[in-house]
Amino acid sequence: MPAEDTGTVEVVREDGLAVLVLRRERKRNALSTHMENELLASLRSTEVASSRAVVVSGGDTVFWRAPTSPNCAR
Repeated sequence: MPAEDTGTVEVVREDGLAVLVLRRERKRNALSTHMENELLASLRSTEVASSRAVVVSGGDTVFWRAPTSPNCAR
C-alpha cells in the first residue's frame, strides 16, 4: 500500500514546542488504525515527551491550523 494511503506523522520541534503533522492527504487525514499507531508512537517519542506543548496539524490543505506564530517558523 502506498505511503500516502497508510499515512505518516511528521514531528517538527522548535524550542519547547512539538508539532505533529498528519500526512495522509489523499484520505483527508482520516484516522485509520495505522495512523492511530503512528500518532501514538510519535506522542511517546522522547522528542515529543520532552516538549512543553504539542500541536497536532494536518498540513496546509486538509486540516485547520492557526496562523503560524513568528516564534515557530516552519
